[in-house]
Order: sequence, then C-alpha cells, then structure tokens
Amino acid sequence: PPSPNIQLQSLYIRQIADHVAAVGGDVAAWLAQGGLRPEQLEGELPELSLDALTRLIDGALALTREPALGLLVGERLRVNTLGVLGFAAMSGATLRQVIELLVRYIGLRTSLVSLAVEQHRQELRLLILEPVALGRIRRPVLEAVILALKHALEAGAPGRAAISRVAFALPAPAYADFAQQLLRCELSWNCAWSGLALPLAQVDAPLSAADAAAFAQAEHLCEAELRRLAPQQSTTARVQRLLLEASGS
Repeated sequence: PPSPNIQLQSLYIRQIADHVAAVGGDVAAWLAQGGLRPEQLEGELPELSLDALTRLIDGALALTREPALGLLVGERLRVNTLGVLGFAAMSGATLRQVIELLVRYIGLRTSLVSLAVEQHRQELRLLILEPVALGRIRRPVLEAVILALKHALEAGAPGRAAISRVAFALPAPAYADFAQQLLRCELSWNCAWSGLALPLAQVDAPLSAADAAAFAQAEHLCEAELRRLAPQQSTTARVQRLLLEASGS
C-alpha cells in the first residue's frame, strides 16, 4: 500500500537539520533523501509521505550516530515552538484545560500522533496515540513528542506541573539513564501506553498564570488555523482532523 501522507511543521525538520549540521553533515543532501530542499524549511512544508520522513530520520541517525536523537530534538521543542497553541497553553485556567486544548489542537503541529485523556485511579493520563504505524521511527517520534508535551505543561504551570510519571510503550533503550536526566521523573518502559501522568488532585487547581481573555483569543486562533489547514490536507489527514475536533467536543 502507498505510504500515508503526514502533516509536519517545518520547524521540526529544522531541529533535526541542526543536529545534522552540528556533526558536519551535508544538510541539503540529507534533505534530498526526503524530497525536500533547504529553502522549504523557511515556510510551510508540503505534506510528506511517511516513507520520506522515515528516510530523513534514518539518515539523521546514521549521520549523527546519536541513538537518542528523538530526546535531543524533543528537549529543544519548548513551548514557544508550538506557536499559538503554546501561547494558549501558557494562559490556561487549569492543567486540565491545558491538556484538553493540547488534545484538540495537536493536529496543528503534526498528524504523526494524536492525543487522548484517561483517568486511572489517582492519576490523569495524557495518552499519545498513533494514527499511522510509525515503524522504525516510532521511538524517536515518541521521545520527541513526550518531551515537547512535558515542556508545554510545565510552561503552563511553572512550578506546579509535577509530571508524576512518563510511560513508554517501548523497551528501555541503552540510553535510559540519559532519558531519566532529561525527563526528571519516574520512567516506565514496556507499558501498554505512551504518554504522561499527572496527579489527579493537581489537574483542576487554578493556575497563577491564567488569563481567560488571552486563552479565549488563542483558542480562537487555533480554531482558525485548523480550518485554514483543512483544504491543504489529504483526505486521510482531513478525517484525522475531524476526529480531533470531535474529541474536543
């Protein structure tokens, strides 16, 4: 079957390109493996096939010889890299509101993953779902997404967003100690789910940085951006977007 198309902000490819450049790699030649040109990283990317992204990540792993590349990219994905979605996350009234916002609008940043919320005993879980089979790039993608989400929650609740646990539906890698240093919380490997867990008692506490007007404006911009992207997306991506919208209703 043909490789599914995915939507991905150029910023994320630029982050990987920076690591390729740092080891002296030929960035233009590396981008060509995915059918891209350097100047395309300055604007909106066309939809990539999953095969093209896989070639890019495979190439970056080979050039950098860094198996923890996903973690290194994720560490650089601070809340400002989420654009208007990040601005909204920083002005939410509660962590639950921020989490629900991320669930609904993660599709603005990428269609590689979607998000869901699950309550389990005394923790609220932000689950990372995989609408497409990621294959051999699953680990770097999940690692980058988990760190980016952790940064977003911590930015929205400075000093308050104590992530109690991070779970990976993956075996522990050889660099598990490095993952622990970056994530700074309990890590669980070989789980039935991937994502972050927060203490249930914490998610509805009011946040000191809450700004209802700013949040409403940012959410409106998120909705407008979501609708603007719709005509550019493939049928598969549009179906995924509708599912994301439905999950927020």
